Amino acid sequence: MTTDFHSQYAAMADEELLSVAADRQDLVEEAAFTLDAEMRQRGLNYEQARTFKRNLDRINARDSARGRAKQDVRNADWDKLGTLLIALVVVAVYSYLPAQLKLPDDWQQPGLITLVGTTFGISVYRSSWRRASFWLALPLSIVVQLYLAHTLILHSVPFTDRSRSAGKAVWVGTAVVGFLVWVVVLSVTDYIEARRKKDQQ
Repeated sequence: MTTDFHSQYAAMADEELLSVAADRQDLVEEAAFTLDAEMRQRGLNYEQARTFKRNLDRINARDSARGRAKQDVRNADWDKLGTLLIALVVVAVYSYLPAQLKLPDDWQQPGLITLVGTTFGISVYRSSWRRASFWLALPLSIVVQLYLAHTLILHSVPFTDRSRSAGKAVWVGTAVVGFLVWVVVLSVTDYIEARRKKDQQ
C-alpha cells in the first residue's frame, strides 16, 4: 500500500509540518522529497524547523520541570502529614501504655527520652515512611533506646542523684544510638534492594 505523502503533508498546519521537517533525516526518501516540495510551496525552510523544534523542546522541558516540582510539593505535603500522624501515634502510645502496663517509675524517664529520640528519627527519615524498612527501624529503634536509657540511668548514674551533665549525656547518647539504628536498618535494606535489582538484570 502506497502512502500519499502529498495529501498527508498538505493537510498539516505549518507547526506540524515544521515539527516533521525537524526530523527529516528519519523519513523515507519519497516522504523527504514530498516534504521538501511542501516546504517550498509554503515558503518555509529547515532553519525555521530546527528553531521550532528547539523552542518546542524548551517548552516541553519547562512543563516537565513544573510537573515534577508540583509532584515534589505533593510528596512533601504527604511526608509532613505522614510524619505528624506517626508522631501522634508514638505520643499516644507513650501516654497510654505506661499506665495500662503499670510500669515502674524508673521506666518513666527512659520512656520520655525514647519518645524524644524517636520523634527525632521520624523527622529525619520522614520521606521514607512509605518504605517497609522505615517500619522495621521504628520499633527496633524504640526498643534499643528504651532499654539503653533505662540501663544508663539505673547503672551508669544513680537514679536519685544525677548531675545535669550526666543527665544530658544519657539523653544525647540514647538519641545518637537510636539514630544509628535508623541509619543501619535503612542502609542495609537499601544495599539488599540494590543487590536484588542488580541480580535481576
